[in-house]
Amino acid sequence: MRLKKITHETKANGKPLIMATENLESMSERDTPSKSEVMSLAHSVSIGADCVMLSEETAMSENGPYIVKWLSEFLEKSNITVRNTAQPKKQEKYESIWKIIGEYRHIPVLLMSKSGYALFNYMATRPDQDVTVVTDNPRLRKIAKLFSKEIFVLLSKIEEEVPIETIGNIVKENASTLFNSSDQIAAVYVSKYVTGARANCITLFDKSDFI
Repeated sequence: MRLKKITHETKANGKPLIMATENLESMSERDTPSKSEVMSLAHSVSIGADCVMLSEETAMSENGPYIVKWLSEFLEKSNITVRNTAQPKKQEKYESIWKIIGEYRHIPVLLMSKSGYALFNYMATRPDQDVTVVTDNPRLRKIAKLFSKEIFVLLSKIEEEVPIETIGNIVKENASTLFNSSDQIAAVYVSKYVTGARANCITLFDKSDFI
């Protein structure tokens, strides 16, 4: 029950779920994992774990590289149904923004995020969808790698005031990548209101305007 609660709270808040136990400890001295370890890994995948962390089995064992290779192939080839564990909590602020983003799943999202909270809210709303994040916070690039879904990070200066021209220029500079899978993209910037800012809104851009 405790694992179920932790999983629910993690997904509901859009945070990466990391299974950081001794997942393949038996492989420190053997070439194959135990049955219980395989079942545990499968369960981790089924509840939507974003990362499987290895510890002593790779830090102390000579089999480290082989264990990493085995786990990588296991996760890549696993055909396990992932449970829908993401149940977003009610957003106290800007709830309508995230509700709209959650409904328009066919449109790729360009997300402006300074601190990372917007990314966490997005992952709580659309955990199964890729996203492009524009940020001036290098730390977000490391955080993004913790999620199992691909998150493309563009490092670009973001002021409190983000005029439409700034967002438009970002889209123009990365048009070939952003419009790779769709003819439209939704740019989202959620923050406190600042005069002249393009905040708390969704701006739709069309491929024909750039390519």
